[in-house]
Parts: sequence; structure tokens; C-alpha cells
Amino acid sequence: MKSNIGDLPDPGDKFTLQECFLQGTFGKIFKAFDNSSDKRIVAIKIQKYKKNTEIFIKEEYEILKQLDNAAPFVGFYGAYKKNYDFWFILENWGGGNASSLVCNLLKWNRRICEEHIAHILKETVKGIIYLHENNIIHRNIRASNIVFTQNGEIKLGDFSVALRLKDSDDLVRECVGSPYWMAPEVVTANMHDTEGGFYDNRVDVWGLGITAIEIGEGRTPFLNMHPSRALSQIIKNPPPTLEKVSNWSESFHDFINECLVKNFEHRPYIMEIIEHPFLQEVPENNYHLSLEIKKLIEDVNNEKTKPTKLDVTVFGNYIKRSNSDDLEEMLDEDLADLEYVSEKKVLSNLEKRFKKNEIYSFIGDILVAINPNKKLDIYNDEHHKKYLCKSRSDNAPHIYAVADSAYQNALHHKIPQYIVFTGESGSGKTTNYLHAVDHLFLVGYQHPINIYRMKNGIKLIHALTHASTPANDYSTRSVIKTSISYGKTGKITGAGFAVSFLDKWRVSSVDMNHSNFHILYYIYDGLVSIDAVDRYKLRSNRNYRYLRIPDDTDIYTSNKPRDNIEKNVIKYKKIFSYMEEFEFSEEQICTFFSIVAAILNLGEIRFQESEDESCAVIENPHFAENVADLLEIDEKKFRWALTNYCLVKKGSVIRKRNTTDEARDTRDVLANNLYSRFVDYVVGIINEKLEIGKTIFGDKYIIKLLDYSGFECFKQNYLPQFFVNCLNEQLQFHYLQRIFSWELQDLKYEDVEYIPVRYFDNKDTLNQLLSKPDGVLSIIDDASRRHLGGQYIMENLEGEDNTRVHISKPMEFAVAHYTGTVSYSAKEMAYKNRDFLPPEIIETMRESENSIIKTLFSKKLDKTGNLILNNERYKRAKRNVNTRKITRANQFSQSKNMRTSGSVFRYLCLDLLKELSVGASSGGTHFVRCIRSNLSNKPDNFHTELIRQQLKAMTIVETAMIRQTGYSQRITFSEFLRRYQFLAFDFDENVDVTKENCRLLLIRLKMEDWAIGRTKVFLKYYNEEYLARLYEVQVKKIIKIQSIFRGFLAKCRLAKKMKEQEKSCIEEIQKQRRSSMMTEEEAAEIIQKAYRKVVARPKISPTYQPLNDKEFYLAHTYAKKWRNSSIFHVLMQYRGVKLRDFYNFCQQVHLYNQNVFDKCRKIDRVDLDYVDGKAQVAGWLGVIRPAIVKTNFRLDEIPFFDTSKLCDPLTNIRNLESYENWDSPYQWRLHQVNNKDQMDVLEKDSHLTSIPYVRDEGASLIELPSTSNDASPVQVFDNVGILETEGVAVVEQKEHDVDKFVNFEEKQDIVLSPKFPLKSTNFMRSDQSAPVTEFTNNTTSANKEFDFIKSNTAPRPKNADPIAELRSFAQRNDNKTDDPPFNFQGMLRKTNFQRQSLKRSASTEVRRDSITTALNAVRRFSLKRDRDDERDDAGSTEKSVPLNIKPVFMELTPGLILEGVEVDL
Repeated sequence: MKSNIGDLPDPGDKFTLQECFLQGTFGKIFKAFDNSSDKRIVAIKIQKYKKNTEIFIKEEYEILKQLDNAAPFVGFYGAYKKNYDFWFILENWGGGNASSLVCNLLKWNRRICEEHIAHILKETVKGIIYLHENNIIHRNIRASNIVFTQNGEIKLGDFSVALRLKDSDDLVRECVGSPYWMAPEVVTANMHDTEGGFYDNRVDVWGLGITAIEIGEGRTPFLNMHPSRALSQIIKNPPPTLEKVSNWSESFHDFINECLVKNFEHRPYIMEIIEHPFLQEVPENNYHLSLEIKKLIEDVNNEKTKPTKLDVTVFGNYIKRSNSDDLEEMLDEDLADLEYVSEKKVLSNLEKRFKKNEIYSFIGDILVAINPNKKLDIYNDEHHKKYLCKSRSDNAPHIYAVADSAYQNALHHKIPQYIVFTGESGSGKTTNYLHAVDHLFLVGYQHPINIYRMKNGIKLIHALTHASTPANDYSTRSVIKTSISYGKTGKITGAGFAVSFLDKWRVSSVDMNHSNFHILYYIYDGLVSIDAVDRYKLRSNRNYRYLRIPDDTDIYTSNKPRDNIEKNVIKYKKIFSYMEEFEFSEEQICTFFSIVAAILNLGEIRFQESEDESCAVIENPHFAENVADLLEIDEKKFRWALTNYCLVKKGSVIRKRNTTDEARDTRDVLANNLYSRFVDYVVGIINEKLEIGKTIFGDKYIIKLLDYSGFECFKQNYLPQFFVNCLNEQLQFHYLQRIFSWELQDLKYEDVEYIPVRYFDNKDTLNQLLSKPDGVLSIIDDASRRHLGGQYIMENLEGEDNTRVHISKPMEFAVAHYTGTVSYSAKEMAYKNRDFLPPEIIETMRESENSIIKTLFSKKLDKTGNLILNNERYKRAKRNVNTRKITRANQFSQSKNMRTSGSVFRYLCLDLLKELSVGASSGGTHFVRCIRSNLSNKPDNFHTELIRQQLKAMTIVETAMIRQTGYSQRITFSEFLRRYQFLAFDFDENVDVTKENCRLLLIRLKMEDWAIGRTKVFLKYYNEEYLARLYEVQVKKIIKIQSIFRGFLAKCRLAKKMKEQEKSCIEEIQKQRRSSMMTEEEAAEIIQKAYRKVVARPKISPTYQPLNDKEFYLAHTYAKKWRNSSIFHVLMQYRGVKLRDFYNFCQQVHLYNQNVFDKCRKIDRVDLDYVDGKAQVAGWLGVIRPAIVKTNFRLDEIPFFDTSKLCDPLTNIRNLESYENWDSPYQWRLHQVNNKDQMDVLEKDSHLTSIPYVRDEGASLIELPSTSNDASPVQVFDNVGILETEGVAVVEQKEHDVDKFVNFEEKQDIVLSPKFPLKSTNFMRSDQSAPVTEFTNNTTSANKEFDFIKSNTAPRPKNADPIAELRSFAQRNDNKTDDPPFNFQGMLRKTNFQRQSLKRSASTEVRRDSITTALNAVRRFSLKRDRDDERDDAGSTEKSVPLNIKPVFMELTPGLILEGVEVDL
């Protein structure tokens, strides 16, 4: 009968409270004196009465009464109520708890022995058995709840979250407990799940296993993590183990492994745990162990324990900390961990975290960053150290975690890493870029390399490329690629920068809303402050056309560099110091300032029509004179070039006069190109200074970061905005390809079961923008080349049948981007796209007396429009004609070739996408999705609708879905075994690259949620992180062993050398002695000689001494070995170069043959009269040069021809010179899939494409229609895959039968995981040659089918036989009928103990696996040839199965593709 806890009496003055010696989540425990019992010392637990804790207080009170002071528990003397506090009077144990004992021993560099651990655990198990026999679950077994009396007795306490059951078989569905000790089934418990989400009293067995680790090592796994992160790790990763394996016995390891079985149905009960050999070793008479523990307690009793970490208890989706009375909502740091992924839940989670200044969130391995528009104290040295060389899940989401992950992947996988920052303008891309660079500099810091110099180089480049826009005061107006290199030791060696496609039109723009580049304001205001305006031909009133200073600017409130003169002067001094740091010469600095001054003077030149002719003349020639003086060019030629040009017609040169509009265009184009070339020159000098470290230390590992202009839209959008948005559109397409398309293609191609995900594919938009000849960019290029205007563009767009591009207004067209519809003005597009600098201007600049100005206009441009400064690398061997031709293919003359900005933009995007698309399907690229928080850039302002639109545009919700159900890491068998085979295989095992060995490796590591295809291993993002953590730990152990062994060898060599020196010294002494006995004078002479030699040696400079015969022969041996190996290495390089040349030659011959064959096909008849039968070869081919026997070579001179497309016999030879399509970097992927329907890439309509993209401050955003996907987003039925998202259901009929897949119950367990739906539908292809594919579900623990524990005693054969080992797993399920349901016999097999007394009858309802299942597993893991032999022996008359033929494509080397078919024999 339950008592009313509200009727408890008041304690009054019965107790005198003393100090608080323990604090928990629910209350505090005080030491007190019982005044009514002769000052007896008691412990009083005081808990405040709260509505959310009322049920737990009542339950604890009833349990304490029920236990009635049983021996294994802390005594209970009564309960009282004082105001709103409940007092539980408990026994004063006085000896502390197990946690404090272990921690104090560790401070003394001691650890508790296994015998004491076994004694503590056995007494705890006895208490748990008593609780379970009385239908009570403790739910909080931990070391701090195991207490000691002053006599060394062990008792169990703290029943704050304990629960009474009506029956021992009752199931519980409450998610309650301490997060670091919670069992996986408690984490996934759900009150609303009627078919799953339950647990029983075996949760205490899991807590016991974690407690064993805690007592052994002094800390629990995941202790320093946030509770939500810790719960996620418990679900995702294999069970934790002891870190220091060699410190503990096999029996202790086995005990922990038996307790920590993730599937609680396979976990032993507590009654069976006590029979484990580890606990049975404790004698029944354990009085001596109690005395020993008492002695340990006395030894550490005076040691004050530091306050432990605040205690935390989980209540469903809330947590309660020991220092707070309120419940705190537990927000998911990883959006892929949401219970059900939907737009509403994602948006709510981000908003709540944003309000707590938690701006970063993960989506698996992708980082989402919301711009807080304020400085946060999360980028200091403490945070750098916190994330240094740590796993992604060890800390909260942060940009440092992404940078550190890229660094570790570069070192482990030895492939270049890319960090791509995406988002619209004002979303904080550049800020996060700078923080990532800071961490990458710190993680590889070494003394000789000055990282502060690199940081200052970035600041100088940003001053050159940043400008203010209406949306962003510090907007990046170019594409900046940063390359950070590391040597073979992982230390930083240098950095390089590439600035491409600068928004140079901004220099000569007249739009007052867009200020010029910041460097112009810094330099101008700085020169004014030092009174240098006269030297550089400037005025001090800031009234310059290119500065665009408005009249109504408030300089006190504006943060733009255009309006803040004081900050500009400070920036000028910093810019000057940066240039001095990079060793700019005085001439270069003066030219630097002269170019800025010349650009400002150039903008002041006015033109007017002449009186006699309608041509342009300079209205204010003194500004032209200033420009000529600053650039050191001829003034007359410069003025003539501005107003005149020459036209070559029929071999004669005709002089033409510019109109005023043409003259203004020439002036503006000159200003634009002068600034662009000037930026290239400065970046080139910075790179030259930073490449010294690479030359010395090498650049084995490379990390590249990409920052660029974000998506933008203003009241009027022109060509620069069109280019910026097209680039963002292509990078969004690249993101979709890597995250969605490539993964779905791999799943389809590898025959792995998957759930298709719908997402908006923007390829149609890009086709209508960039395709040729009907794309918008092609039409603009055509208009520029024909010297036509915007009307031509509009007429051509009006005639096209485009769904993504349409006419919005006269002279305006609208594009349906992935973010929304943006309108562009076509009025000046053709003119700005032309970007033609007249040859007369170029020739005038080339005659400048300033060598730098001359260089800017003399060097050639590359295909992306950048100035080529380092021509020395192209001036190699002159006899190599092919090299010169190839290098010139990427160089363009400034005066002979007219290239539009659109063509330059095409080349830039192609190069960028080619670089990003190279490499594995997974890994290598790290995305940071930046989100703008509000339109006014105010701090602590979360604009819900704005962020909602960005989530939809950047497919954040769909990304979370595919991270839940998909496999982000897809690694080939060979690469997988190369990386991780030493984690599960011994070093003396011969591991072949097979599917079975890959599966065996994963099983040995007890990993879950993986799949195996035909050629690849499919892993979740957390699987790869777990493997990387194991890899790092094992590598550190290997390095430690190597260092110890090397030290030992060095000592041995030193000892040997000392013995040899001692021996030689003795021999020398014996030779010099004149008699058998040495006199004192001789001994003194030898000692004096040795002493003088030692004293005089440091004073004498080292000089060269010839080697004696012994030294000569010793050095000769090693020198000969070195020379032979070096010559062999050189010969192998020479051979490789010759093979590469021969390969290239064969390709060129093939192309030549194709060309000749195409021309021969066009010839119908040949008159024999035109055939010269006596023709000589020299007359047609010229003089044949004699063959060169041996030529010098360099590896970097070998040309590379990407002729994979040209060598296609289906390619017409007449189209060889056609341009590359914008999506050519992704064409190689389409070889695996013929069309879109076959790869199940399901598109969906985007609501954003139909609404205008508006980002003006104060503008109201159009609200998107709400989604109704708050219900379960993924539902899997028998043979139909349904994915509900955005209110649209997609149904895909499966091709295979229902019985070929997992049953419906397994699927329900996978999908309906309530808190952490992480067990996604995972399938492994098990029979490659079968006509109908079979899959093996691996969502359950490895212990279910394979009870494998790596034995330390039984040696493994050197030749690993994965088939035999996998068969042995199934053979363990023998025909015994008395196997326990929890497979305790399997536990005994994994130890060296025989415990036949533990057998008991099994229950058929909960048996682990039947014999049929085991035999089926053997059949799946066996080879097909074995099954064929069995059928032949049995005389089977089955019909022959038709061959299963599939086309395959393999890229052997870049440019060489092997095509063929794959036949299952």
C-alpha cells in the first residue's frame, strides 16, 4: 500500500546539518548529527519538491521502504518534509565512493588491481540481483553510487531514477538515466511506440559494464561530451572497451564484452553475470579484500578530490543538471540525429541553438553555420587546443572541427582535401574561411615558417578583393583559392593563393550603392594623411568619380571603408607594413601607390565631341597628363590611344576616331584591366615569397579552401551579378552531385538496396544558362562579338523555349535560380562582356619606363584571365617542340586574341569543377553551408522565413535525410583494406583484396550499419569517423613502439661504438708502450695528451682531413649502394617518361589516322593522272631530322593530353575543336548509368523557383507554403519504398521479390527508432553471381550472427581464409537444445574457461538464431563454385542460367578509359 508522501512530519530540531559532501541531479547529501540518538552521524539527502521530479521522489521513497535496510544497500532511517524540501535520512557510509577512490589513486600514479575490481563488482552484482528479484530496476548503476563504509564494506545507493515493476517480465518505455551510463535501448525508448522502443532490467547489466571501465580507468567513455552527443555515440558506435588493453587480463576484457552487448535481447541477465569466471575468482571469504579496500581508503582519505563534472540526468528530450532546478531541452547538434527529419523540426532546432549562441550544427559530416553578426568568444587558443587532432564528435560542432578533419584526412588518406564555403552574400563565408585558415596554420605550426606572414598575405589580398555592397560591407568580389601545404611530418611548409575572375567592372562603375575596392580608400586616405597627394597627383577633397562618395553619408554610423576615414588611415599603415613584410622594394611600393592614383585620375578624364567632327576629344587633358606621369608612359601616345584606333583593311592601315562613348569605354576598360593586372601582380609576389618553405620542406599534403562571392540580388542586377549567381548555381550543382547523385549512382551500380531521396536538381537551369548555342551566356557572347546590344539578347531569349529563363520586363530577363527568381538587365551586358582593351592602349603601356607597368601589359594571360608572371617554367628545353605548343595552348596574347568575359568565366568554372570533381566519390571535400540570419545584419536576430528559404535552397532537410539513410563514405575494397586492415588482421596474415575480407574486417570490429557492394564498402559517416579514431590510436601506439625500439637500437649502437673505441684505445696504448709495464711518466704523458686534445678541439675550426684506408672502404661501400640505387631510380624515371611519351605519341597517331580517314571518305574518285608515282618523301614531309639517341628530360616537361573524348570512335573529327560543355567534369560518371531513370535520381519541384529572390533590407519576404511532413518521413513496406517529403510521396516499385529482402519486422525496427533513428535500411549484397540479388541486413549487432572476439591465446593462421572463418560463425549454433537464450555458451567459448554448470533450457521465443538461419548464412558466405559442385554431384537437372552481362568502364589513367563487359560465370 502506497503511503502519502505529503503527510511526512517536519524534522524540526532533530538533526543538525553539517557540510555538503555530495551533490547530484535531484538533490544534495549533507553530513548531519541526530540529536535524538546521542549525536549519531547520519547522511541526509535533501531534495526540492518540483512538479517534474515529484514522481521520482515518491518512487524512491517507496523503494527505500521496500528494501527495509537490506545488507547490500545504504540504510534508510526515515523521511521528513520541511517546507518544499524532502529529507531522506540515510546511513552515513563514511568511506567515500568507488569513483573518488579510483580518482585519488590515479593522482598517486596508482590504479586499483583486478582482484579489488572483481570484489567491488561482485558485491554490486549481488545488490542488483536482490533488486531484480524484487522487480526493481536501478537504472543508474555507476561508480559514484557504489559506496564504502569505514570498514571497507560495499553498498549500493541512490535510487533517484529507480523503477518498480509489477512483474519481472514487464517492459519499460521511459528514457531516463545518466547519459554516459545509459544502455542503447534506453536511449531509443519511446512511450508512443507500441512495437519497439522498450527495455527490461538488463539495462543494469550495461551500466555494470560501463562501471567496470570507469573503475578500471578512472573515467567513463564519452564523459567530456555533451549528453546529446554521448547518446548518439552510444547508438552509432560499437560498445566501448578498455583503452589500455595490455594492462588488464583477458578475463576482465571478456566480462566487459559480455555486459556491453548492444542488442539487449542477446545480453545476459544479471543472474548469469555473477557466474562469469572473472567474478567467480573472488573467494567466498572476502574479508581480507574488505580490509585491503579499507586500507586504500585510509591511504587516500586525506587527498581532496576535485569537484567532479556536474551531474546530468536525461528525461526524454530534456536534461537536468545538478546546478540547476530547471529542465533544459536537449537539442541535437547533428541534424541527422533528429527523430524525424522535417523542415519544421530542423528550423526549430536551429533557432533554439542560435538563441543559445550555438551557431554551428552538423549534418553528418557537413557543417551548417548561421551568421550571428557579432563576435563570439569561441575562436580563442583554448578552442584551438580543444579541437586539435580530435574526432569530429568529440566536441561541439565548430569550423575548427571541419578544418581539423580535413587535416587528419590529408595525412591519413594522402589525397588533397578541399573545404568549400557556400551560401549567399552576407552569410559569413569569409569569416568562417579565416577561422578555418587560422586552425590549419596552428595545427601544422613549425618554427621556421612564419604563419603570421601568411595571415598578413591573406589580409592584403582581402584588401585588394573586398568591396562594400548593399548586402555586405565586406563582400568578396572574386574567387579566392587558398592552398596550404604540409611536409611529410605534417608540419606546414607554405601557402599559395589564386585570385580569379575579379569583379573589375566595379572599378569604373557609377552605381553609388556599390563602393569601390577597399584598397582604393585605404591608399587614398593614407596618402592624404601623410601629405603625399602632390607626389601622386591627387586632390585631398575625396571628390573622385571612381571613389563614388555620396553627399549624405553619416560617417559616424556607417561601417563601410568608403565612409570611415580614420579606420582607413590605420588600414593604410597596416597595408604598408604588410608590403614591407613581404619585402616589396621601394620601387614596387611606389608603383603600388602610383597605380591607385592613376586609376583615380583616369576616372576624372572627360570627353566631348569636337566642333568639326563627331569624334571625341579630351576635355581636361591635365588628368591624362597625370596618368601618363604616374604610369611613366608617353603622354601624346596615351592621349592619341584614348581617342583613336587603327583598322587594318585590305592590307592597309586606316585611322579611325573614337566617339565619346567609345572613348569612355576605352578609359573604363583600361582602368578595369589595370587594376585586375595589378592584383595579379601583387598576388604573384606573395606566392613567390611563400613558396620558399615548399622548396625546402616539400608539399606532400595539401588542403585547399575555396571562398568566393555569395549569391546576391539587388534592385538592379547586371553582368557581374549574372556571373556570380551562375558560379553559385554550378557549385550548388556540384554539391548535389557529391551528396545525392553520386551516392545514388554508386548504390544502384553496386546493387545495394537504398531509399531514393527527392531533391531539386538545377541542371535544367544550368543548361539554359551555359549550353551552346542556345544558352544565355552564349547569346551574350554572340552579341559581344557582333558588336550588338541588349536588344539582340532579348530577341534571342524571346525566341527560345526555356522553362527557367523568361522575359520579365523590357530589356530585362529573369532566371529561376535554385534560390529564387532573379531579374537581370540586358542593357549593358554585351558591352561589359566584350571587355576589349584596344591594342593601341596595350602598346602604349608596353613602352612604359616603369618595368612593373611594362610587365603588366607584356606578359600573357592564361585561360582564366589571370596574368602569367612566372614564364621561366615554360622556357625549358627548346628542342621539345610539343612542350612549347602545349604551354602556349593555355596562354593568350593581350593584343592578338579577343576573348569575352563570358569565355573566361567558362574556363574558370570548368577548371574549378574539374578540380573539385576529381577524386573519390566520398571524402576529400568538406562543405560548410553558411546561412544569413537576417536582412539587416543585426546581432541576435533570427529571421525565420529568410532562413527557411535558405534551408530549402541549400537542400538542408534533404541532406539530413540522405545522411540518415545513405552512405556518405564509399571506399573501394583495395583502398579500404589498405587503410584499415591492420586494425583487425595480424601483421603476419596475408590479406587478399576480396569482398569477404572486407566483410570480415567490419565484423571483427563489431561495426554496424554498413553495406558491401560489388567493388566498394559503403559506410555511414560515423562509421568512417570510428575507423579514423581507431586508426589514430593504433598509429600512435605503433609510433610509440617504434620510438622505444629506435632508442634501444641507438643505445646498442652507441654501446658497441664505445666498446670498439675502448678496444682500439687499449690496442694503441699497448703498441706505444716501450715495455710490458707502463711507467708513471708514460701514463701521465698519455693522460696529458688526451686532456690537451679534448681542451684544444673546440678551439680549432674543423678542417677537411683525408680518409684513411679503413674509413675509405667503409664509406665506399655505402656510397656505392647509394649510387646504384640512385642510378636505378633515375633509370626507372627515364623509363616511365619514355613510356608516357610513347603513349602520347600513339594517341596522336590515332587522331591523325582518324583525320586522314575522315578526309578519305569525302573523296569519291581519284584521277590517276594526278598521282605522282615518282614522288619523294622529302618533298612532302621535308627534311627528316636524325633521331637523337639520348636527350635530357624533366618530369614536369612531359605534356599531358586529355584525349578520352577525342579518341572515341563515335566522335566526329570535324568537332574536335568544339568547346567543353559546362558539365564535362561529370561526364565520366554517366558511364556507369545510361540515363536518369535508371539511377533513381528523383527530382522534385522547388517552391523557390517560382518566387522572386529578394534580399533588400526592410523588404517583406514571400512566405512559402508550409510543409506537412512532421510525421515519419521514411516508411518502408514489403516491396514498395516510400519517402514522404515536402508533402509529396514518392513510390518506387522494387524489382525483386519480398523474400529476397529483410522482413517487415526488421524494417520497422530500423525506421521507428524514436530518439535516434540511426539504424537505417542497410543491405549487403551477398551473392554477386546470382540472377536475383540477395541482401543481408546488418543493422543488428555483430554478436547476433557472429560471436567473434579476437583471441589473444589462439594464433591465427598466416593465410587468412575469410570463407572458413565466416562459416565457423554459423557452425557455432549447434543442435543443442539447452543453449541459453542469451548465448552464454558463446561467451564461454570466447574465454579459456569451461563452465558446464551454467547451461539451462532455452526459450524458443527469444532464441538468437535457428539452425536454418545459420545454414543460410553459410550458403551466403560460400563460393558459387562450391554450390555448383554440389549440384553436379547430386545429378541436378536444372536448366542453365543465362549469362548476366553488364557493361563496365574503368579509367586506367587520366585520358585512358577501358570499356568492356562483365560476365558472371
